[in-house]
Order: sequence, then C-alpha cells, then structure tokens
Amino acid sequence: MRSLALTLILLAAAISAEAGWVIDQTSRGEGGTESGQQQVFVQGNRMKTVTLADGKPSTAVILDIDARTITQIDYRARHYFASTVDDLRKTLQGAQHAGMAQMEEALKSVPPEQRKLVEEMMRRQMGQAGGGGAAPCPEPRKVNVRKTDQRETIAGFPAVRYDVTPEGQPAAQVWVAAGITAWREMDREKLRQFAEEMSRFAACHGVRGPVGSGRDDPFRLASEGYTVRTVGPAGRVIEVTQAEQRPVPAAEFQPPADFARRTLADPGPPQQR
Repeated sequence: MRSLALTLILLAAAISAEAGWVIDQTSRGEGGTESGQQQVFVQGNRMKTVTLADGKPSTAVILDIDARTITQIDYRARHYFASTVDDLRKTLQGAQHAGMAQMEEALKSVPPEQRKLVEEMMRRQMGQAGGGGAAPCPEPRKVNVRKTDQRETIAGFPAVRYDVTPEGQPAAQVWVAAGITAWREMDREKLRQFAEEMSRFAACHGVRGPVGSGRDDPFRLASEGYTVRTVGPAGRVIEVTQAEQRPVPAAEFQPPADFARRTLADPGPPQQR
C-alpha cells in the first residue's frame, strides 16, 4: 500500500511538472459591457495570448523567453511576424534614420537660423528613440505597488487586491490569486530580464510591450501569483473567468504551418517559412 501511495505521489508530481496553464479572461468597458475575450496559454518559458472574436482566434502574441522572440499572428489575414527584441529595435531605428535623412535633405533650402533650431529638435528626437543622439532614452516609469486587506474569490480562486500606481498616472486595482501558479512555468530570472528589456524598448520607442494582456506591468506581481482582475482608472476591467492547469501542446506556441511569414520592415510580400 505504501509503495502504491508513493507511486501515485510521484506520478502526480510528474504530471504537475509537465502541466501548463490555460486561462480565459474577458474585458469590459466603462459601462460594464463586455468588449473582448482572451485566452492565455503558459508553459515551459512560453506564453501565448489569443484575442477572440465571435469565439474564434483573431490575433495572438507569443513570447518565448528562452529564444527571446516575439511572434504576432493575424488569423484573419493568415500571416505572422516573428522577431527578437533587438530586431524590433533595429527596424524602428532604421525607419527613424531614413526619415531623418529625408528631413535633412529638405532642410537644405531652409535659412541657417531656422535650420539650426530644427536640427536640434531632430537630434533630441533621435536620442529619445535610442538613435545615439544627445538625449538618452527615458527610464521606464516607476510603479508603486501597495498591498491592501481586501480579499475576494475570483474564478474560484482566493485573490488579494493591490493598488498599482505608475509614476505620474492614476492608480489601478490589481487582484492577484496565489493559487494560479502560471508564472512558475517561466524561469524567474529570464522573465525579469525579458520584462525589463521590453520596458526599456517601450520607453525608448513610445510603444507598449506586445504582451497582449492590456496591463502596463504584467510581470511585476508574478512572485505573488497571477493577476485575475485589473480595474483601470477609467473603469475598464480585465477579469479571469476560468483557469485550468493542464498540459499545453508545443504546437500551440507556433504559428500555423500554412500561414505566411512577413517582416516588420516590409510587410507587403509574404515570405515562405
């Protein structure tokens, strides 16, 4: 009997180690009307967020923190983009340098006094975009997190409310459930480095990280559990409706085999995989 019990314990541990998480969530606007549905898959240092339309996949974002890649899938257009963070940065910098070159050519006919002022503005813009100009990239904004005493059960999981206040912005309510251990599927140090890199990228280029969850800082409370409800300052709510721990097929983290690959630099003609 003892041997059988030990075998069952080891089997349960093996299943748990191989299991990922599948999480369903909805978003509601200020008036409380449902405005979107998402499904999140997490397993083995990979995370996929799918946006649904009429119950069918519309778009998806896949993060692979081992490969340091971001894949964006458009199910309706049947194509996808795949890139590293470094490639994204180089693509944006290339586009900005090309725009600056065109501007400099146009400035040749501008009087010297006015030209000097415009050139200074251009140098500042390039610095803010990580182009090596005089002004450095701004630091990612600081976020103040305060744990409250408020408790609630959301999607069947006990959750704790945190007040999250990005620097210079109104506070949001973030409810975290320790029972959803999805972030344990991700290597903590790699996740931290990836999140910091995405924060720097967003600060330099004025874009949001392609996490797809609608949260400004989805990894900040990862050590406490999984965010099951976010209430934004304007009243927008993102809430988990169901969370299940089960194995996720590796194919779920790959674009469909018959979709065309496109580049961020030239999204026109598709490339074969």
